[in-house]
Amino acid sequence: MKTFFGLIFVALAVLILPACNTSEGVIDGRPRLISEVTLPPVTLAPTRALSPTAIASPMPQETEEIAASPAMTSTAVPGITVTPTLPPSKTPSITPSVTATAADTATPAPTREIRITPEPTVLVPTMVFMPPPTQAVVVAANPTLALPAGDVSLPLPGVPDQPAASCSTPWFFTYPVLPDCPPSAAVESPAAYQTFEYGYMIWIGNQSAIYVIYISADMPRWQVFPDNWVEGMPDSDPSLDALAPPYAEWQPRRGFGLVWRTEPGVMSRIGWAESPYEQGYTAVLQTRTDGTIFIREPNGRVFALSPDGNWQLYG
Repeated sequence: MKTFFGLIFVALAVLILPACNTSEGVIDGRPRLISEVTLPPVTLAPTRALSPTAIASPMPQETEEIAASPAMTSTAVPGITVTPTLPPSKTPSITPSVTATAADTATPAPTREIRITPEPTVLVPTMVFMPPPTQAVVVAANPTLALPAGDVSLPLPGVPDQPAASCSTPWFFTYPVLPDCPPSAAVESPAAYQTFEYGYMIWIGNQSAIYVIYISADMPRWQVFPDNWVEGMPDSDPSLDALAPPYAEWQPRRGFGLVWRTEPGVMSRIGWAESPYEQGYTAVLQTRTDGTIFIREPNGRVFALSPDGNWQLYG
């Protein structure tokens, strides 16, 4: 701008000084045109270059406005017309728009289906203690057990326990109490007695008979055999000694041994003798009307041998 006004000032000075020359004088009292000078157009350049400002969309664009320079007032000089030329307006270039590039759309990864397979339920067996079953004891009809020495209160089969009959011939025992009277008096006899693993043997000398009584419930539970042993026969069979059990059991001797070895089933049912020899004593016998035989053993107990094959021990 200073350059612009400086040029104007120089031009005016050039024009005014010759006109004031007194040597030439003034014609008619008016100024005279000496020469016409044509000034070249002055090109005004902006004082600073404007750089376009990039404004990102969608922000509003800012437009820089440059105010026009104030008009200069010059004093009119006769014969010279000065037309000032305004500098060109500084119009900023079009602001480039920044076009936003669409962001890549994220494609979701495919969903992985997870299948949960239920685990099978493992059944762990629970151990429960079960007590062993109670062994049931089956007693056959009219049971007979080998009882130890002492008082025994077992009535005879089919005989109710009731007051004894008033008999002229009494029973040789006081128990069991029988409601009837014996058909005959009791008799005494030389006898022998021996216990076995599973029963008893009684020899009655007056009858020459051997009574075998089994503890087992198999029928018959007692048997009677004739005594066929005589003096001079072997007492026992030595070949059987090796078969005796290790707990010091013995094979029976004399008449008991002969029945034990020769009669079928006797050895297996009654077992081995519990003593090496039999016991001699005096037995008492009496018979009931129904055929029951009562025999006293060495300890005072009474065997009741029923005709149906059963027996009971009282004492």
